[in-house]
Amino acid sequence: MEKISMNNYQDIIKSINSNDLGSEILQNVKLDKNNFGLLQPTGCQPPTTFIDGGNGEIIGAANFTVQKIKIAAINYEGVKRLNRNLRTFTVLITKNKGFNIKILELNQERFFPEESCSPQAIALKLRKQLEIEAMHAYLSRGIVIRDGDLISEQDFEKNIFDLLYKFAEEKNTVIAGLAKTCTLTTNTGTPCTVALQKITKLPIWVYKTNTITNFVKLNKHSKYVFRIDCNKLSEELLSVLVHHAKDISFPGYPYGLIEADKFARVTEQECKQEKLLILAKHEELLEPYLNTINAHDLL
Repeated sequence: MEKISMNNYQDIIKSINSNDLGSEILQNVKLDKNNFGLLQPTGCQPPTTFIDGGNGEIIGAANFTVQKIKIAAINYEGVKRLNRNLRTFTVLITKNKGFNIKILELNQERFFPEESCSPQAIALKLRKQLEIEAMHAYLSRGIVIRDGDLISEQDFEKNIFDLLYKFAEEKNTVIAGLAKTCTLTTNTGTPCTVALQKITKLPIWVYKTNTITNFVKLNKHSKYVFRIDCNKLSEELLSVLVHHAKDISFPGYPYGLIEADKFARVTEQECKQEKLLILAKHEELLEPYLNTINAHDLL
């Protein structure tokens, strides 16, 4: 096999690390150094709720999945944790001209019209919906922050997000979604977060776009820039984020979201135990279905 020379690798790196950062940070939103602002946290730290979810497959095949989904909410006053709440759901998702969903604990059925993905991918979309719905319960308390974006990806999700923004406005509540990962790019294909880091030397900052989606760097020791979606980019919200972004385990990422992530995790052991209980009674019937996706595990 022909080896790739160092010159080839240099060409690859050069094509990735382009100096053409682009002129638009988002569609129809100019990339402008004047939109940066130095973050200067205040002493005001209103009550804040951090929300995240986790899920794991108990058993699944090409046409169905049984999932355990957890939704965690951590309530803070400033940087002091007051309490934490966890809801756990067992969900059956089956494919049939779309996806039928049964949430056992709620005795509730839903339907996702999307047909081009797997039941396992639908579980992630459902988890996002449950996280958004969980935010409603805390709108009267203070700021509510979700781990992830606050944008609907599908038409059938739009109503859930519209209601969240509507109720937040009625209660004069700030809602936000802080995303650990960001795939947004400028109009030349440069990741938005990379482009922003290359044009500022501020230690901690907010980049305002005058849209729902903005960007922040919350700790001078952090190497990460995060996307933040919110209905109002208030001083109180930014101050809360900066005060929470000092944990040494992940400088620059709010500790409330770190804690919510850990609390909501579904372990492999949890799912394995429930899978064994199901197979103990139904293995013969389920085996042909399970074999549609498990052959790779035998290699």
